[in-house]
Amino acid sequence: MDKIWATGSGRFIDKDELVKRLAAADHVMLGERHDNRAHHDNQAWIIAHLLEFARRPVIAMEMLTPDDEEIVATYLSERPRDAAGLGKALGWSARGWPAWENYQSIADVALANRLTLASAALSEHETEILRSNPDGAEGEWLLRRLDIDGPLDRRDYDAIAKEIRESHCGYAPESIVPSMVLVQRARDSRMAESMVRADAGRGTVLIAGNGHVRTDRGAPAYLHRRDESSSVAALAFVEVRGSSTSPRDYAAAFGTQRMPFDYVWFTKAVERPDPCEEFREVLEGLGRRGSE
Repeated sequence: MDKIWATGSGRFIDKDELVKRLAAADHVMLGERHDNRAHHDNQAWIIAHLLEFARRPVIAMEMLTPDDEEIVATYLSERPRDAAGLGKALGWSARGWPAWENYQSIADVALANRLTLASAALSEHETEILRSNPDGAEGEWLLRRLDIDGPLDRRDYDAIAKEIRESHCGYAPESIVPSMVLVQRARDSRMAESMVRADAGRGTVLIAGNGHVRTDRGAPAYLHRRDESSSVAALAFVEVRGSSTSPRDYAAAFGTQRMPFDYVWFTKAVERPDPCEEFREVLEGLGRRGSE
């Protein structure tokens, strides 16, 4: 457990070497399983240790929208070190993310060291445009801004669509899959855009789900398109199944021959109910609405 695989060199490395390598990158992307507390604590540990290399990165989070930045700024102007209360200020419990306590260790490090917390998500309005009217004038402008107005490679489209179907347990109607693929692309591009925009020469760290930090077609690929001169390091936190920590055993789950990340940190798995059973009624409702 807690073994770290360096994909490029094809070997396991220790935590100190990992942080040293990450500190050499302009942008660091840290993946996660959203409901695994250990992943967030390890993300916080990495951020804290990046400071030892004179890095003061902006912390961009998938969970924060552009509208949240004003809420964060107002809250921190009054309570600059109180990470515990930030979740309540953001209305976190109503957002569908795991409890704020899971993410608080990241905010603790950021606030204690006066690091900026930035949004890396689409706004609700932008998401609605992409879902309902991407061909309208506003939608076309947004697609151009995010550099996703061109066609997607068929292999990548099929792979993203397959992930969407599987994550919805087969209940996602085919009629809405194209818009969901488009939103996924937009989210990855927005994360990259947010990091480039937030960087003031001190670097950035992205906190996002593992799928968003894939080097082949996730946010790293979009960041390279925006800024070819910047270096990016992407790390995924992957839960161990059984006793196997051989990277080859896990690459297939990402549809690749080798792990599509620069680094993989293997951790203990969290016990969780079958999401297809837990949300069956919701998913079945989604399928019914799509067929109407």
